[in-house]
Amino acid sequence: MPLITEQISNLINGVSQQPPSLRLSSQAEVQENGMVTIAEGLKKRPPLEHVTKLSNKTDTDAKVHFIDRDASERYAVIVTSDQFDAAFASDFSGTDLEVFSIDSPINPWGTSFSTSYGPIDYSRSLSGIAGDDLDYIRVNDARDNLKLFTVADFTFLLNKNTTVTKSGITGDERAPEGIVFIKQATAGTTFKVFLDGVSVGAITADADADTLVTNVAAAMATAGFTITKFGSSNVHVTKNDGSDFTLHAEAPEANMIAIKDTIVDFTDLPARTKDGFTIKVTGDPESTTDDYWLYHVNQSDDDVGEWVETVEPGLANNLNPATMPIKLVRAAPDPWDDAFADDFGRPNFSLSQIEWTGRIAGDEETAPDPSFIGQKINDMSFHKNRLGLLAGENVILSELGGFFNYYATTATDLLDTDMIDLAAPTNEVSILQNFVPFNENLMIFSDFAQFKLSEFAAGGLTPTNAKLSLLTQYQSDKLVKPVINGRKIYFSDENDGFSVIREFGIIEDLQEETAENITSHIPSYIKGKGFEIIPHEEFLYVLSDQNLNEIFAYKFLFQSGAKKLSSWSKWVFKPEEKVIGMKIIEHIAYFVIVRPDGTYLDKMSLQDANLVGLTESETQLPFKVHLDNATDSFWRLL
Repeated sequence: MPLITEQISNLINGVSQQPPSLRLSSQAEVQENGMVTIAEGLKKRPPLEHVTKLSNKTDTDAKVHFIDRDASERYAVIVTSDQFDAAFASDFSGTDLEVFSIDSPINPWGTSFSTSYGPIDYSRSLSGIAGDDLDYIRVNDARDNLKLFTVADFTFLLNKNTTVTKSGITGDERAPEGIVFIKQATAGTTFKVFLDGVSVGAITADADADTLVTNVAAAMATAGFTITKFGSSNVHVTKNDGSDFTLHAEAPEANMIAIKDTIVDFTDLPARTKDGFTIKVTGDPESTTDDYWLYHVNQSDDDVGEWVETVEPGLANNLNPATMPIKLVRAAPDPWDDAFADDFGRPNFSLSQIEWTGRIAGDEETAPDPSFIGQKINDMSFHKNRLGLLAGENVILSELGGFFNYYATTATDLLDTDMIDLAAPTNEVSILQNFVPFNENLMIFSDFAQFKLSEFAAGGLTPTNAKLSLLTQYQSDKLVKPVINGRKIYFSDENDGFSVIREFGIIEDLQEETAENITSHIPSYIKGKGFEIIPHEEFLYVLSDQNLNEIFAYKFLFQSGAKKLSSWSKWVFKPEEKVIGMKIIEHIAYFVIVRPDGTYLDKMSLQDANLVGLTESETQLPFKVHLDNATDSFWRLL
């Protein structure tokens, strides 16, 4: 058979595990430490550049989170797992949270710490936090069990293993009490009051309402009761021993009524009575959904009072903050206050529980608990000025603008600003695991399905205008947060010990949603389970839990709605280098890498410029040096 030769311009289409007969000529079996570009085709990847050693810890299960605040403030948050490594017992003591600046520190004398080789102290721990605030995030595997989510200067920390509970009884319980309210004093009419079923006698009204109320109070002053007169309209009654009692009143045309426990109509309440008196307004006797509670507040003027909506006494109305996400807050720098900045002027961080708003109105039926009570929270997101949580089969969004309130603000009406609590619309159990804002909506992922939180009609996201729709049914790995890149969402799945990456989008012609498997031609390429997907322009980078020294790179290109390039390859570092976190900021990739002697911060320029902080003209070299961590040994040890 004659030899057939073919010129291959460039192996731009990456790796394929298909048989050679099915592969593209521009695909290969192995492609390591390359980078695909449209302009130059396949070339060598940029080198790692040493930044600093962060700590002596060697926890490969640590959780890494990056905060890109602005051009001058970028941080890496590292939470170590609650475990003990005997080899590093002197400097590893379980769960710890540290915040590192990945930018050059500020010199208190106004100049940057730098040399021709770059910053001397490029990063250091800003906050080593210990104590009770860490209890919530103590987990054996921080990477898989913790989630961190940043909004402005607030970073929320979520422990997915913690079941949300409520705190103890918070509603004020009052001793049984009642009111006798004289609504109108018609001369010559007779009024009767019964305490514990016993009449206190007949009281005849005269033209003076105040005198009538005084006479009623005097008649009721039987042994064992405390009677207090309030103005010319009512008397307040309690039993001296605090026990319950019955109260009944009789008068022509209901000119006098007895008020105790409940009342049908709000208008039957006096304008002023005993401060703190609490009553349930029942409304329609055939329904409990319109019930609400009021308590009385007296003003400075003795004749003025106000009825204010409140909660049913004796309920547990507050969330237990020890079982809810906590916050890491960047403090506003204050050069005169050490609590807000260190000696270099860099802002400090504080870790604390959140003051979640409890039930402020109604009862367990009219203002029910959010559905995450008794559940584990799986994810957090911010959407349309609401803080969203996923728990069980429900998506729960906070009050509009009230990010820490998940209760109705009134029991008398359903407001557009009230919290939203929706269950997944499936016949099967569908535990919601992850969500991400996408095209003005929220995309929500369960283990086996994908949903969309949207609006029925224009007018904003409200409790009555919100809907949760089933879109597609693909398996999704709950441990991998889906990411947006362009007009697509990428999420992960695991199949027989290898990762599957899917590309979710809408087929424009058909207006149908689909999630294509972009690893179908490399089914056994990404070994293990991916734990993070990092998007950057027309690239994806995947970190896997099996080979932590490898990063899987995916280059794609869409033109006129059609995919023109789909190329997989991988970057391979030294076997002892374990990549546990990655973030790309303005074409600079930052890596948190665990080496045998500690945890390091490295970076990589994804543009054509600057290797080891030096331009080609500065090095006087006509070529680029593709060598990881090529730096002076003195600076390498800092």
